[in-house]
Amino acid sequence: MSSITADGRAAPMVNDADSDVGPLEQKHLQYANYRAVAGSTELTKTHWHIATANALGWGFDGMDGVIFALISPMVIKEFQLTLPEYRSGMQIALFVGIAGLYFWPWLADRYGRRTLLAVNIALFSLLMPVAALSPTFAVFVIARSLLFFALNGEWSLGSMLVAETWPARLRGRVISITRSAWCLGATLAGAISGLVAANFGWRIAVMVPGVIALLAIYIRSTCPESPYWVRSQDRKRRISETLARGGTVSDDDRNWFTKAKSVGISQVFMPDVLPSTLVALFVACASTCIYGTVAPGCRCTCRPRSVGRPPSTACSTCSTACAASSASAWSAG
Repeated sequence: MSSITADGRAAPMVNDADSDVGPLEQKHLQYANYRAVAGSTELTKTHWHIATANALGWGFDGMDGVIFALISPMVIKEFQLTLPEYRSGMQIALFVGIAGLYFWPWLADRYGRRTLLAVNIALFSLLMPVAALSPTFAVFVIARSLLFFALNGEWSLGSMLVAETWPARLRGRVISITRSAWCLGATLAGAISGLVAANFGWRIAVMVPGVIALLAIYIRSTCPESPYWVRSQDRKRRISETLARGGTVSDDDRNWFTKAKSVGISQVFMPDVLPSTLVALFVACASTCIYGTVAPGCRCTCRPRSVGRPPSTACSTCSTACAASSASAWSAG
């Protein structure tokens, strides 16, 4: 199903054949924040709340990922690991996290964007203390895997909510701006690691981002459900009920309904969205190549091959930094 924004020009594409409002949309129209984005191309406070929520989500994503990269030498030292052992554990977590890229959008097509976005953010923020309290490296890897799984959902859910509520003329620009908040979160992670981890240990530093759970309350109180999703659910119900009682539907409704019931991953390869899929695939591959190959290598000669081999006294700080950068870069690449 192609994603269509909920402005006035796109609304007829997702509404019923007549102008009647479906039962689910009638329920949501009781809320002012839904009405603010349901049928107007003019920007409202609700649009900005949605964009802010998405930007904060991306910012906290950056904070989460960079904190774990910066504390990696402390984790390696505490659990007495070699760099390959740590790298393997993080690669397991990354592979588990990939599943979240498919699971959360699939779930959002069934239960809506807003609620799942709030659940997703609360989940990965509350998992941070679980990782901080890990008694063993195995538990740490499990917690990190679940964190990646939840984290990858926020990327898609927040962007979907922006795309399906903001006017089409501004949609791409706003999504790009909100995603840039990742860098601000990464900067904040450096401050947390430098001030908290250095003085109180990595476990306390990992617990700090637990306040992200408060963002879920903000989302639930200010952000409406996607009008596109609401109207799609009403359209599905109308067509399904009509077919169930032996009625007839238009060819447009029948084709749309067939597409709506198809497996999610196959939809991105359908003719109407295939060009966008190929462009997105190219950008993603290029980004991955840059992120995975331009790694901060160690340029000194005293880097330890494992934690068990102590660095020289004159360059202990350099060796620790190299261990951190190598571990985080290898686990990502």
